[in-house]
Amino acid sequence: MALDATSSVTAQDLSERLARHLNRDDIPAVSALYNDNAILLPPGQKTIKGRYETEAFWRVASNLRRDIVVHTQETSGSETKSWLSGEL
Repeated sequence: MALDATSSVTAQDLSERLARHLNRDDIPAVSALYNDNAILLPPGQKTIKGRYETEAFWRVASNLRRDIVVHTQETSGSETKSWLSGEL
């Protein structure tokens, strides 16, 4: 899902969806926010690649914390690629 000026989906929308799904422990919905080419770069950990690994990461991470809020720091994107930088 690209984050660009023509998209109706914003980084804030995605951040809110991510937090909502994590707080409901709805990991399949979290995974649906990522495509098969997704790359997740958690600090101090190995690079997470693809929807399957992303889902596995969030399944473990969601057990570590509740009342999650995602703070978006930076976004950039094009029609085919986008990224969001933030913290939980």
